[in-house]
Amino acid sequence: MTINDYLKTLREDRGLSQRGLAMKMGVSNATISQIENKRNKPSIDLLFLYAKALNVDLSVMISMMKEDGSDYKYTSKDIQEVDLTLSVPLVGSVRAGKPVFAEDNIEDYLLFDKRGLDQSKTYFALRIVGDSMDKLFRAGDVVLVEKTDVVESGQIAVVGINGYEATVKRITLGNGNIALIPESNNPAYLTQVYSIEKDDIHIIGRVVQSTTYF
Repeated sequence: MTINDYLKTLREDRGLSQRGLAMKMGVSNATISQIENKRNKPSIDLLFLYAKALNVDLSVMISMMKEDGSDYKYTSKDIQEVDLTLSVPLVGSVRAGKPVFAEDNIEDYLLFDKRGLDQSKTYFALRIVGDSMDKLFRAGDVVLVEKTDVVESGQIAVVGINGYEATVKRITLGNGNIALIPESNNPAYLTQVYSIEKDDIHIIGRVVQSTTYF
């Protein structure tokens, strides 16, 4: 898969039109069209905008450019913009009340781009299971999570519910309640509302990056 095909697939997976993506990125509709029609290759600067708008890891895009057999030219300075030196544990099932970094939770260690991340924070990676957030993440995608028990309304959080495995959902807070909102193409998933005081709700972390695999 070329970088052009990859970017088109990401846009379609997010349910965005070319115009909608162009508006999020602050570029013209023609720019997106030319990339997807393979008339142009994306510049590094444009990939930065794609990464931010689509909430994906820039390093994956740059790796694909390196493997792309086209005659697109990029410099070593461009590649050095990515600093893949943040080693993060990839954890398996996370249960409320169980330490995230318990030895039997950790499956592997992955490298992430540390630019823009607070180095005083603790991070872990989590593999997405199921399709309850498939407008943003596909099953098998890996999300980078900042370990914290404090999140704000509108953020995407990893939440443990009543001692069961953690779920990834967009959350809203209000009136002593927390709502876990799926962003799914499957109408079977509904928003779940819990009482912060009465229900066993445990905020594990906040999603800050995601990586899509094909």
